[in-house]
Amino acid sequence: MHMSLQRTLILFVFLGACAAPPPNDHARVLILTGVDGHHDWRSTTPVLRTMLEEDPRVQVDVLDDLTHLATTDLAPYSAVVVHFKNDDPELPGRAAFDHLSHYVEGGGGMVLVHFACGAFQEFRDDWEQLTGRVWFGDPPPAGRRHHDPYGEFEVRFVEQAPAYASEVAGSRIAMTRGLEAFSTRDE
Repeated sequence: MHMSLQRTLILFVFLGACAAPPPNDHARVLILTGVDGHHDWRSTTPVLRTMLEEDPRVQVDVLDDLTHLATTDLAPYSAVVVHFKNDDPELPGRAAFDHLSHYVEGGGGMVLVHFACGAFQEFRDDWEQLTGRVWFGDPPPAGRRHHDPYGEFEVRFVEQAPAYASEVAGSRIAMTRGLEAFSTRDE
């Protein structure tokens, strides 16, 4: 996929996941990062931040010390971007998971970046309930998977309105209106 199209899609999906910012204000975003023994978050976090800040409506903060996640005020943020996979079950811990879960269940936006499906491994069932996808490692348990196969696949848009958006029920969601199916290569 061409890099500018990829950036546009990332930003498009991201902004669609944000709770609506106040009129004439920025969407404040918090990137949660700082741990991962398998991916170079120190190199990818600045790139992700730069890509998001290309849109003048987005203001980005970074929390790279996840020991503070449980006590960080998430209310000012339109969305959090989960950009870590923890190997230590104590970091960021249960209180941090519960805090993030409460934010999302209260309407806060959340975007997972690649390896974030491996976050909160110690609360895997709860993380899967919140996100819909978790990392199971290698080898995965029977009936589960770790990586999807790498290759080409088609992205299709289906008509689904979230429960809170009854005004768009039965019609194409505004953020995907006009988009057509496309092919890409990934896991």
